[in-house]
Amino acid sequence: MNDILASHPAIALSSHTQKILSLPNIATASPSFVDRLIHGTAQAAGATMVTFEKSADKLPNTQVLEG
Repeated sequence: MNDILASHPAIALSSHTQKILSLPNIATASPSFVDRLIHGTAQAAGATMVTFEKSADKLPNTQVLEG
């Protein structure tokens, strides 16, 4: 399914998104696909991702807040 999405002519994916989509088992990964996209956007901007998502502590330059 990821190959179909990535090769569709109407869809342009950033290099970071392409990298995430190439990860094995991304549909069930923790942190999730969406968390990884948010993280990638923060990293591209030179920022730290701040979240309440506990599984995101696996990602570099991420601060998990206590809820």
